Amino acid sequence: MPAKCPVECAQILEPVVRNTIVSFQEPLVWLGGIAHELQKANNSTMSAKGHRFVLLADICGKIYHSYLRHCLLTYLHTYILHTMCGGFLRRGADFASLYLINFIEAARHLGQSWGILFLDVSAAFESMQHFFVFSAPPSDEHIASIFNTCGFSHSIFQEFVTNVAQPHACTSAGVPHVLAKLIASAHCLSWFSCNGLDTYVASRQGAKAGDPLGDITFAFLICRVLKHIHTKFSHLCNHNHVVLDTCHGIFGQHSSAVIDLTSINYVDDNAFPIMADSPDKLINTMQHLATQVIDIFASYLLKCMLAANKTAILLGLKGKKQKWCY
Repeated sequence: MPAKCPVECAQILEPVVRNTIVSFQEPLVWLGGIAHELQKANNSTMSAKGHRFVLLADICGKIYHSYLRHCLLTYLHTYILHTMCGGFLRRGADFASLYLINFIEAARHLGQSWGILFLDVSAAFESMQHFFVFSAPPSDEHIASIFNTCGFSHSIFQEFVTNVAQPHACTSAGVPHVLAKLIASAHCLSWFSCNGLDTYVASRQGAKAGDPLGDITFAFLICRVLKHIHTKFSHLCNHNHVVLDTCHGIFGQHSSAVIDLTSINYVDDNAFPIMADSPDKLINTMQHLATQVIDIFASYLLKCMLAANKTAILLGLKGKKQKWCY
C-alpha cells in the first residue's frame, strides 16, 4: 500500500512517528508480529532445530525501523572490522572466502604451519543482550539472574561482569545518545505469536530476525566481541595481516591499509586463523585459542555450537621432510 499511495501513507504515518520519537515509546504493534517458521537446508521437517523463524511484522513499524537502520549505518561502517562480511559495505561471503584463501597462501609462502578455527554461535540473534549493544545495564541482581539462567560456568562470571561495566557498543561507535535511546525503545519488549496458537511469547532480549534492525544490532554486538578477541590474541596472530589497496582491492599496487586477519566473520559464523613455526606449536596454540575464544563468547552470553558439523578446526602442517596435510 505505501508504494501505491506514498503521500497519503506519509501523512497518516508522520504524526505517529513524530510522537514515537518524542516520547521514546513505540506502539505495541510495532514491537512484535507473527513468527513464521522456515526450514533450514538439509534438516528434518519433524525437528524444531531444523527450522528458524522470521518475524512478519507491521509494515508501518518496519518503515520506521528502516529509518533508524539508515541512521545507524554510518556509525556501523566506521565501527566494524575489515574482516566482517555480512552484507555491510558490500562485503559478502566471497570476501570472507578470499581472506581465508589469501591467509593459506601466505602461510605456504612463508613455510608456516597454519590452522583455522571455525565457530558458529547458537541461537545468535535470540541470545543478544541489549545492555552490550545500546542500553544501560540492569541492576546487579538482574545481571546475576541473567547469567545464572544462561547456565554458563561461574569461572567466566568475573569477565562477564567486566564486560557489562564497559561502555556499550553504540557508545564505542559514537552513536548519539538520542539515537541509541530510540533503538533501545524499539527493543524494550519483543513479542510474537504463531499461526494456529492463541497465545504469544514476550522477551526483553534478542535481536528480531526479519526486522530491519535485527542484523545491524547483532553486527554491533559481534563486532564488540571480535574486537575483544583481537585485543587479547594479537600476539598470537602477528603474521595474520594482508595489505589492502582501498582503491583496487587486496591485490592492488599501493599499501594504503593493512587488514588484521585475527578473525573473519559472516554474521554469526566465525573463523580464527593462526600460523606457527612447527606443527607441535600450532596444535598447542590452537587448543589455547579455541578454549579462550569460546570463553570470551560466553562472557557476552553467546554460546558456541560445539556439534561436529558446526565447529571445526582445519590444520595445514608444515615441517622438515613433511608435506602439507589436512
